[in-house]
Amino acid sequence: MKKRANRIATIALLLAVITILHYASPWIDHDKYHLALVFRKLYFLPIVLSCLWFDLKGGLLAFCAVLALLLPHLLFLWDGFSAGDLTRMMQILDYLLIAAVLGKTVAIQKRDQMKTKQAENLAALGSSLAAVAHDMKTPLVAIGGFAGLLRKHLPPGSPDCEKADIIIHETARLECMVKNMLDFSRPLDLNRTEVNIYSLVTECLAIVAENSGAQRVVLQTRLAENLPPVFLDEARFRQVLINLLNNAVQASSQGDEVALHCYRTGKNLTFDIIDCGCGIPTDKREEIFSPFFTTKKDGTGLGLPIVKKIVDAHGGLLQIVDNHCGGLTFRITIALEPSKSS
Repeated sequence: MKKRANRIATIALLLAVITILHYASPWIDHDKYHLALVFRKLYFLPIVLSCLWFDLKGGLLAFCAVLALLLPHLLFLWDGFSAGDLTRMMQILDYLLIAAVLGKTVAIQKRDQMKTKQAENLAALGSSLAAVAHDMKTPLVAIGGFAGLLRKHLPPGSPDCEKADIIIHETARLECMVKNMLDFSRPLDLNRTEVNIYSLVTECLAIVAENSGAQRVVLQTRLAENLPPVFLDEARFRQVLINLLNNAVQASSQGDEVALHCYRTGKNLTFDIIDCGCGIPTDKREEIFSPFFTTKKDGTGLGLPIVKKIVDAHGGLLQIVDNHCGGLTFRITIALEPSKSS
């Protein structure tokens, strides 16, 4: 934050100094008019710095500031579209062109660098997770199995039964976490088959029904008519829908509705999972797809990253959309005919 403030102060100081020099230079004396031209050229400096530090948005804001500072000068010397007027207008266009092109270029470069860094981090994290999960899997299976055997041999009503149940429950939770870690770390090899959307949605709703019933949340569905079969990895995509539906149920209160809509949009198929929860702050919406970031007490922080990984592997798009009446919509868009690269 301090670094950002210092950069903004530097740009503001440059604009102020250049403006003072420009307005203090002679505009009419032709022998010294070159000074005004030089000072006017210096306005490129804060625009370029704004682009480098704050990409496109910063560059355009700097251009607007320069335009506002130069406007009195332009109006004072205005001579009805004379050659001088056209020259000054072309220079204003140069400012805009530099701000737009350089700002956009820097924005693309920063985005590519961020994607590359994220890919490297995820690759390293995936390798670490695979090693940890592999070492944890066998001991957890043994703990869960022995705890189950001990539980069967305990007499009914024994105070140790509750402790054994806790061991079994927590072991199962850890096994689920290990499974998620392995799913996240492994590369996805999709087994695409022709999937009937109506059957897929029916199966997912049946699986989520128990959870929604316990939460007293109503499940609603609305599927468009005549939806064509889609080539998907059915098991993987079922995992996506169940995960998002369960998240929507957990985010909702008793009596709320969670809806699953599916409809065709051109050459794509769109799934909307709609809840009435409290939503997610805008600044947190990128973080929720980061491994181990979770707002749930018992969450692993791997559910949504795995969902995004599966959707991306299908060549699809996962978006978060605000609802008018509160809550969020997780929107999945999948091509009806997969591209050769996906």
